[in-house]
Amino acid sequence: MSACLIFSNCNGPDPDPDPIDATSRGVSAVGQVLDDATNEPIENALVTIQDVQAIPMTTDSDGYFRSGSDTKPYTGKKETLIRIN
Repeated sequence: MSACLIFSNCNGPDPDPDPIDATSRGVSAVGQVLDDATNEPIENALVTIQDVQAIPMTTDSDGYFRSGSDTKPYTGKKETLIRIN
């Protein structure tokens, strides 16, 4: 089975933040996991985005996930690893 991840919202700081302030802001990730073959949402998928939070996020019945309040500070990286189980 293959899955397709769609981010509907991923908020970080402004494009050119003050370097002192850049690591003090948390980020949030919201998205949906869909089956690549059927385009149907995948319930109970575990989504791990290492640069956002250490604890995996679980998708709901519509395939949506949202990061919690324990997100990591923004590091300025533009690429990250996303793992879906």
